[in-house]
Formats: sequence, structure tokens, C-alpha cells
Amino acid sequence: MMEDLELLENKKMNVLSKKIVLSSHKSTIVVDLTEIEYLSANGCYTIFYFNNNNEFVTSKPISYYSKLLENSDFIRIHHKYIINIKYLEEIFNGTPFKIKLSSGKILPVTRFKKNDFMNFLFIN
Repeated sequence: MMEDLELLENKKMNVLSKKIVLSSHKSTIVVDLTEIEYLSANGCYTIFYFNNNNEFVTSKPISYYSKLLENSDFIRIHHKYIINIKYLEEIFNGTPFKIKLSSGKILPVTRFKKNDFMNFLFIN
């Protein structure tokens, strides 16, 4: 219940200001969504990777952020990754299907997410 309220509050902030509140056991930060290049799951933790090469680890699972970032420039491409489409630089066809981000990071796109990913590209 508490997590649902927090998700709702964060969604409101996200929609209104294009910012997100991220908390760790050490600190809480407010980040502009445009600064986030991608997110990576690490068990029950999510690692945010920013366009300035900094990282921030939160104690929420990536599924939480997947819901929070719906209807934005973010798409889940893998059970482990969510990317900001603004940083997409290149698509590699083949098996496995992969993408390259502005930072040079190459990430896999799972075959289950490939159609959603391609549809997302053509809609946005």
C-alpha cells in the first residue's frame, strides 16, 4: 500500500515536472528524466546510468520504475534493461538483436520485447 502511494506521488511529479525522485540508503536525489540514459536491474536493486557517466543505485526493483516511466521516453527492452529512447544511437539486427546508446554501451533487446521496441520507435 505504501509503495503504491509512493508510485502515485512519483508518477505525479514525473508527469508535471519531468523529474524523478531516487532514494538509496545513503541519500535521496531529484533527477531530470532527460539526464537518465538507461536503467539496469541487479536483483532487487536498480542502477541508474546518467548522461554524465555517473550512477545511482536504488533499492527498488526495475519493475517499479517500468511502471513509473510508462508513457514517457523510456522503454523496457529486456528483463534487465530500460532505456531512454533519446540516447538510442544504433540498432544491430541479427541474433541477438542489440542496440547502441550514445555512451557507446551496447545492450541486448530480448526477442519478447523486440516488437514492442520497434513499435515504440515508430510511434515516437
